[in-house]
Amino acid sequence: HRAVLNIVTNALDAVDGTPNAKIILQTALDREHHRLVVTIADNGPGIPEDAIPKLFNIFESTKGSRGTGLGLSVSQKIIREHGGDIFLTSREGVGTTFRLEWPYLEEDKNVHESQTLA
Repeated sequence: HRAVLNIVTNALDAVDGTPNAKIILQTALDREHHRLVVTIADNGPGIPEDAIPKLFNIFESTKGSRGTGLGLSVSQKIIREHGGDIFLTSREGVGTTFRLEWPYLEEDKNVHESQTLA
């Protein structure tokens, strides 16, 4: 849950001061690839294209002095330790979407289809 919490916290920071701020959190199963998928999207200012390749580096932050640069690198490490990965797309002036994926076991009867929280 720490990885998801880090991304949601970043999204909250990103939309701070944005008119009609919105964060969408979705969960889904990719049954074909046996993956649990969590998507977190915001309509904040987006991330500059030249910052994206460095975003998962430790101590890299788009928040200036307000950020430590640990959140995304720690989130990526946690997700990868569990066999997953994290992806992002961002457009300046439009917003950012993070996609977190983990493998799941087919016999897990507590795994349900998709839910959306807005």
